[in-house]
Amino acid sequence: LHSEPARTMVCLIIVILGSLFFQFTEAATRSSSVTTNFHESSSFVSTNLPSDTLSSNERGKLLSENYSAQELYEAYESVYQDYDNKAFGSNDWKILHNTGDGVEVSILEHENDENCPYVRMTVIFDSPVEVVWDFLSITNWNEAFPKIDPFFDGIQIFEQETLPEKGADLTLLWKKSKRLLAFRKRDFLFVSVTNPPREDGMWVAGTVSIRTPRYPRVPGYTRAYQDSISFYEPLDGGKRTKLTAVCRLDLNDSSADGEGGLIPMWLYLRTIGNTGALVMQAMRR
Repeated sequence: LHSEPARTMVCLIIVILGSLFFQFTEAATRSSSVTTNFHESSSFVSTNLPSDTLSSNERGKLLSENYSAQELYEAYESVYQDYDNKAFGSNDWKILHNTGDGVEVSILEHENDENCPYVRMTVIFDSPVEVVWDFLSITNWNEAFPKIDPFFDGIQIFEQETLPEKGADLTLLWKKSKRLLAFRKRDFLFVSVTNPPREDGMWVAGTVSIRTPRYPRVPGYTRAYQDSISFYEPLDGGKRTKLTAVCRLDLNDSSADGEGGLIPMWLYLRTIGNTGALVMQAMRR
């Protein structure tokens, strides 16, 4: 990879992958500020589009403008169930990179979308789950992001809610990035969900892209897509942690009514093994 576009793409992949790990648990630490209601107005102006204008081929979960917190959770839960099954129940993963010291990156073809496969990244931390979980929480974004993402341009929390019956915390966020050379600025709209530890001891959190008329595309940005679920497994009696992260990523607006984006995702697929491992190792340091 010696050309400038290739180097640019690798840099962008590192930026996006680095941000994935912080996005996995941005709701892990409950905000001490006033929680906004899911139907309060935000700084975005809704286009008031009817839900039937949204195509079933959209990237991300489709929701109407008047969605509820329960609907957001259900959007997350469907992705969580799928990724949980894929992460630990499939034998079809192809290992792209294994460093031999607990870092591994694998890929699994999506049954309906060869251009947007599942990527599984694992890393072992020499720290308890609680330490790793807190390190990746939203409270550390402003300090941690600039160290790995020079294009990070801030986040905005739109909505926060707790579902007591699920024991889940939900946070709806908008993340934006600066322009990278000739590529347009990217943004992500996703709901982050954190659950209580499972019976098997695994801690789980994730982010799921959503599409809703309440938060339409923003002029000047390409709305990228990202679903990611992370599984935190205590090791050695709780002294260490194995993080297994499964994600699907599209840096372009590839939906039926999308605006494209021009980033060559084939290059992402060719380089994800090495760049994913680099990010994992950097996170561990």
